[in-house]
Amino acid sequence: MDPFVPNPGVHINAAELSKRLFAEHGSEFNRQPVLAVVGEYARFIELKIRLKDFDAKLLSPPPLVDLVWHTHILDTAGYTLFCTIVGGQLVHHNPNGGLDAAAQAERYRRTYEAYKASFNMVPDPKFWPAPTEDAVTPPPPPPPPPKKRKANEDNDTMTVFVKTLTGKTISLHLPRSATVRDAVKEVERVDNISVDLQRLIFGGRQITPFMTDRKARADWLKPLASYGIQHESTIHLVLRMGGC
Repeated sequence: MDPFVPNPGVHINAAELSKRLFAEHGSEFNRQPVLAVVGEYARFIELKIRLKDFDAKLLSPPPLVDLVWHTHILDTAGYTLFCTIVGGQLVHHNPNGGLDAAAQAERYRRTYEAYKASFNMVPDPKFWPAPTEDAVTPPPPPPPPPKKRKANEDNDTMTVFVKTLTGKTISLHLPRSATVRDAVKEVERVDNISVDLQRLIFGGRQITPFMTDRKARADWLKPLASYGIQHESTIHLVLRMGGC
């Protein structure tokens, strides 16, 4: 490891940053110690500096670390001074980096491998979910379902599974006429993940529209069935990272 790169963690006001994280994103840290997440953020910035990724082209963080990064950046003066001390220049964030999910997943895989090589340890899975094939290459559309009748085929409800990058599976019980908006609201109710942070992907296609695209607002009201989602289908959930 390059001995001339300062330890970023020494130059972060962890107590102040943790206080802001609790105030602004308390629900996201109800299971994780905030100071530990801030420590992982410091390691991510160290990787950015060691690999000279100042223009946000090589590496991407996991969701919780990215949330810390966004919160730190909002203190523009403090963040600029921090970057100058530890890296000699600003470590940029690309707000459009999350638009290409496959490219973002590849940057995260690269970050995960760099972490193992640089720190000689496997990243803590509480903060760094292991990259999956689904994250790197979106799966092809599923084959047509068999004509076999299922137990609840005569009912008006269905169960849909939502799988996160951490491997956790959420079960949603929805009406067969449920829309995309119904699904994200149910995820928010069941797992306390804000609607604004959710990106739902099915068959390699993102079904949740971008929040800023007014023309796509009607997509929130599209039935899940219009995407081929039916009883016992599995949808993948990725948190919106706001870029990079």
